[in-house]
Amino acid sequence: MKNRTRLLPVFLIGISLALFFQSCSGGDFESQISPYEDRNGNHFSEEVFPEAALEAQNSDSGAVSGSNSGLDSGLGSTYGSSFGLDSGSDSSSGSSSDPNACSASKLQDILAPATSSNASVRVDCNLDLTPSDVITKRLVYEGAGASNLTLNCNNAKLKGNDGVNDGKDMITVKSIQDGSTYSRPEHIKISSCIVEGSIRVMGLGPNGEAENVLLSSLSSDHTARAQQAAPRNIEFNNLTIHSKYRIPLYLSPGVTYSKILNSMFKGTSGSVVVYLDAESAYNTIKNNEFNVTTKSREVIAIDGSANNQILNNRLFGLNNGGIFLYRNCGEGGTIRHQTPSFNVISNNIFYYNKYDGKLPSIWLSSRDGAKNYCELDKGYSFGSSESNRDHASSNIISNNKIQKLPPSKMIRLGGSATNNVITGNKQVE
Repeated sequence: MKNRTRLLPVFLIGISLALFFQSCSGGDFESQISPYEDRNGNHFSEEVFPEAALEAQNSDSGAVSGSNSGLDSGLGSTYGSSFGLDSGSDSSSGSSSDPNACSASKLQDILAPATSSNASVRVDCNLDLTPSDVITKRLVYEGAGASNLTLNCNNAKLKGNDGVNDGKDMITVKSIQDGSTYSRPEHIKISSCIVEGSIRVMGLGPNGEAENVLLSSLSSDHTARAQQAAPRNIEFNNLTIHSKYRIPLYLSPGVTYSKILNSMFKGTSGSVVVYLDAESAYNTIKNNEFNVTTKSREVIAIDGSANNQILNNRLFGLNNGGIFLYRNCGEGGTIRHQTPSFNVISNNIFYYNKYDGKLPSIWLSSRDGAKNYCELDKGYSFGSSESNRDHASSNIISNNKIQKLPPSKMIRLGGSATNNVITGNKQVE
């Protein structure tokens, strides 16, 4: 009897802990994958992705030399955190009681029709629009002065597919160069906009071939410098983007901790639909629908971008491919440092009708040096100068559903893809 009495508190503690962990384990995920062990002895599942480690990485440091050093710690922290990368504080919507709300004169400037001599407007205040508003000027958020701002369109239209802003980015979030440093915007929330045109977020330059990106890439600490210069924590939520040939959403080199959520992509693109450019990281693409006709490219390009999450999306228009991971070696002479690694692609649905599946839904290491410009960055001992191959590594591809076609055919691994986890993906009718 005495032994039973001593064991009772232990038993009760065990029951309490079991109930506690059961209550914490519930998530908003459609399914879970079995735990696995990686080459470093870390255990993961689709449900348990370490937000804590991602937060620890939310600094001005980054991986360099093409090895993604420091980034793999994003896959190796304590169990229990749910998905989510927002490392900053919430900012409130602009309103009449908001001291940061746009003034009447600023609002008048924003609403004025775009002209060839006045085609854009710098936004430095919280902006609330009405559903009947039509904005024809390009909205520009630039520098640290644009941090912590909100734009709530309330289904207003940003109309850029004709007129003076035809083919232009209707929303631009960008850093400002000040000598050798950059003033970057952070923690901007943009919601409920109907965008006729495209969106770009950029730091050192608009793309991987920009002059400042190229010059930075010739040093081994390029990833850290690109991430330090670029905007971060930029959130796009509940948008409808009607694109016309230009890439609808472009996250330029170094952009981190940004999100595109609950949005719909329509129209056409001469390239991809979403582009995550080199040295970008920790971005989230979640709960979106992609139904854009591309000219010859895949829907989502992960080009030397790491530790991103692509979750719960619906992808249509897949004749040119779905989500491709690669490293764009040498284009424009720029050395790409990061590899497309430590990304999570989970619970997405790929819709097919009569397509025969020549190009896959998901392709890890999709290029592996098969471009005639790969030698343009030669001469250095790091990144894509050292190796033209993609080296897609330690990615998690789980619980995706592929209509009418088998995952064995529609999930493809290139020759340099290593240590990736592919599990729970299913063919559905």
